[in-house]
Amino acid sequence: MEVGVPPKQLASIKLAIPQCDDAEPRSDRRLQKKAIFEAARNCIHMSKSIRLSDEAYERLAAHKESDETFSEVVRRLASERSLLDLAGILDDGEADAVRKAVAERRERRSDDRSIGERVACCSTPRS
Repeated sequence: MEVGVPPKQLASIKLAIPQCDDAEPRSDRRLQKKAIFEAARNCIHMSKSIRLSDEAYERLAAHKESDETFSEVVRRLASERSLLDLAGILDDGEADAVRKAVAERRERRSDDRSIGERVACCSTPRS
């Protein structure tokens, strides 16, 4: 039982399970053994292996901080975020610059659409 279980987790498992006497019936020892395995399963963190392409690995590694594990990176990147998390990250000048850039892009996109409509109108065959 002690093979592969870290000492701290083994100690918590032993404390969580009542010790059995040699005088206990065999079925009680089986129940205790089952309880020990269940406690060990709950204490030991299971891991999964996944395959990543080299490109995916490089992208993930680029987001990894020096003190983070890859599991922590995945949890951080995969966590759901709210737009409210972004509130206050820009000062007034930066916010104005973003508003201006968005307005300019909308204007260009609107111009592009009207040009497209005029081209489509003129290029349709008349009957």
